[in-house]
Amino acid sequence: MLEIGVQNGGSLEIWSRYFSNATIVVGCDINPKCSALSFSDGRIVLVVGDANLDETEQTIAAYCQELDIIIDDGSHESADIIASFARYFHRLSDGGIFIAEDLHCSYWERFGGGLYDPYSSISFFKRLLDIINSEHWGLSLSRRDALAAFEKKYKLRFEEELLSSIHSIEFANSLCIIRKRPANENVLGPRRVVGIQAAVEEDVLNSDGKRSEPKDESGNRWAFLSVPLEEEIERCRSLSALSQSEYENNVDQVQMMNEESVLKDHVIKLELELERKISTVTKLEREIELAKNVRNEFDTLLSGYKKHIDLLLEELKVRENCALSKEREESKVRKSEENFLQEKLHATEQRLQERFSEIAMASRLLREQEEQNTWLRLVIGAIIGDSRRGRLIDMLPGPLAMALRRRQLRRRGLFDPGAYHRANPDVAKAGGDPLRHYILHGLNEHRRTR
Repeated sequence: MLEIGVQNGGSLEIWSRYFSNATIVVGCDINPKCSALSFSDGRIVLVVGDANLDETEQTIAAYCQELDIIIDDGSHESADIIASFARYFHRLSDGGIFIAEDLHCSYWERFGGGLYDPYSSISFFKRLLDIINSEHWGLSLSRRDALAAFEKKYKLRFEEELLSSIHSIEFANSLCIIRKRPANENVLGPRRVVGIQAAVEEDVLNSDGKRSEPKDESGNRWAFLSVPLEEEIERCRSLSALSQSEYENNVDQVQMMNEESVLKDHVIKLELELERKISTVTKLEREIELAKNVRNEFDTLLSGYKKHIDLLLEELKVRENCALSKEREESKVRKSEENFLQEKLHATEQRLQERFSEIAMASRLLREQEEQNTWLRLVIGAIIGDSRRGRLIDMLPGPLAMALRRRQLRRRGLFDPGAYHRANPDVAKAGGDPLRHYILHGLNEHRRTR
């Protein structure tokens, strides 16, 4: 915190005890005797000098750039109080407070004031009430315009940013407390209308989400005065104090005074307009400079990004080439493996086909062998028959026994000697028993029996 005007320093000790968590308590006094003051609390710092001089402000800022509380308890003169506000309010943190003490002095002439003094400190703080409500003026004026007379009177400058951060003003006996908040928290937000029925004023439903927009008040004769109202009243009082005779004798002088007043008003308006233009130009120049800096930073970043992208593209190309080369190699290996597997599969299929053929042939031979064995068993059974019949046939003469056996084979369809001879003329020509020939030779030679 900062206290302007410490006298014997007792208040600084009180603040350090009351604000036990404070990091630094700065006191400032113009009286050189204050340099002899000492404090046991190391958080208390004393700056000796005029608080409204640049070098003193720089010394204070060296201890603390941003402040939470500022108390003006200095000379109590209106000029100093207003100047201290213009100089230090911007150093307040958001949520911080500025306190002007002993404002009862603003009603005394020796402190630069009076009950209706338009330039007293209390009149200045009253005017700040209008600053808080600037969005409702209905005029194309800045906040600074409302303080133009004070700027001219005390040769000060109130920045628009500083004025937009005033959140609230509270008056108490001899005190004014001003709170600072971010500019966006010091204006009315859009209206919020809930519900869907409006039996009395239906148009209110259409105002949901809209901001308050005042009508143009530029034609209102009370909307703007080039000089404070009190000063205008004093000028009129001075004019009305002239007697009628004096007025008649001094018509030219009165007319000159009126013309001078009109000219003065016009000059003030032109000065205000010039100030606004200069402020606008300055603001635009700052924005242009900022835009140039942003553009330069952007160009630098863009150049860096382009280089980075080029490197990434080059690396990506190298990786892509490596990947393509690796893919080609892998493709060759896969193709070689596929050819090898195809050849191996073809050879395996051929071997399987050969095995299948061998198995089929073996199965056919086995089936033929089984058929032959079955035929032989049937033939043997037909020839031998049961033991009694076989013995009876064996008792017959050889040619007759053989004829009976052939007849029995032919009747059972097992073997026809005549058909065998017809199917195999070489056997008939050679002579001999056909059944014997077939059993001993014909089976192996695969001769036909019919």
